[in-house]
Amino acid sequence: MKKDTGLRVLYMTQGWSPHDARFLAGMVQLGHQPFYLPLSGRGPAASDLPPGVVRVEGVPRLAPRGFFPWLHALRRTLERLRPDLIHAGPLPWGPLGPALLGWRPLVSISWGSDVLWHAQRKPWLRLLIGWVLARSTLVLADCRAVAERLHAWGVPWSRVVVFPWGTDLARFSPGPSQVRGRLGLPQDAFLWVHVRTWSRFYGLPTALEGFRRALRRVPNLRLLLVGDGPLAPWVRRYLARHGLEATVFLVGRVPEAALPDYLRAGDAYVSVSRSDGSSVSLMQALAVGLPAVVSDIPGNREWVTPGMEGFLVPVEDPDALAEAMVRMARLPRAALKRMRAAARRRAEVQARWPEHLRRLDGAYRMAVEWEGFH
Repeated sequence: MKKDTGLRVLYMTQGWSPHDARFLAGMVQLGHQPFYLPLSGRGPAASDLPPGVVRVEGVPRLAPRGFFPWLHALRRTLERLRPDLIHAGPLPWGPLGPALLGWRPLVSISWGSDVLWHAQRKPWLRLLIGWVLARSTLVLADCRAVAERLHAWGVPWSRVVVFPWGTDLARFSPGPSQVRGRLGLPQDAFLWVHVRTWSRFYGLPTALEGFRRALRRVPNLRLLLVGDGPLAPWVRRYLARHGLEATVFLVGRVPEAALPDYLRAGDAYVSVSRSDGSSVSLMQALAVGLPAVVSDIPGNREWVTPGMEGFLVPVEDPDALAEAMVRMARLPRAALKRMRAAARRRAEVQARWPEHLRRLDGAYRMAVEWEGFH
């Protein structure tokens, strides 16, 4: 196969997110022909996918009761499409079907918490992941912590490619924002931005309680919650119970194109999730120059050095979070400026999407060459 020959890539994923859109658009940019297959059966219509991406029809939603009909439909689809390579995740469900069918090359991808969190708490899930990994040509890991966990489970280093997902450093860059004016924030407000899903897994109760305790000591703190999630009714009750409606701003989901403006409005970023690989939200915040207070977990330690780009706090510890928020808000202006510059530098060094995209292309080529298909 010539170096510049594009591949027919079947991309199997849980559903649809901005990350999926970026992967698929990147494949087209690399000259490949991607086919999109959501395991959930949901996702955008073919006309709403990035240009050049083909949605796969005829495969039902993956569900326990309908697993064997789903597997049969997947077999027929693979025989019809004849992809050069399958890129599937998260573990284990994304690549499970191709692994059972013995279809290769199979490039499995960890989405971070599938390996770092869920598999650690469910032994049967870890066994299933191990079975899938043994039948994968290559495994993509979004951070070193995931790669080290995979290696500890017996995956040779030669079959692991560390692939941080990166971000668009041109779109996510420092600059002015219109959001603070629309919110009517006081001139001296120190604004924290949270853009994660509103769930316990992503630590929203801890984030709100930490903010409430920090607010007692620094009255000019404000919190911007972008997005929504299963805890939305609880969030509104919590704000009403503690009288926080004037200090916590709920803006709901915002279009991906508008997200840089909301991040630029902030003075700092906060996320205290229980688990993360290389968090794209954190990369985006660092890229716009926001120092970050994040949970002290392996994935985050690869992006935030305490005192440089922000601070690390224990998981589910609102007192420690409040202390870090107060400390950040009380930094002298010059120190905060240095931290903002360090955040942007970290993103420029580690989150360059075009470079990581070339690494993805290299992984594809390696997998195909190993299987000897071309």
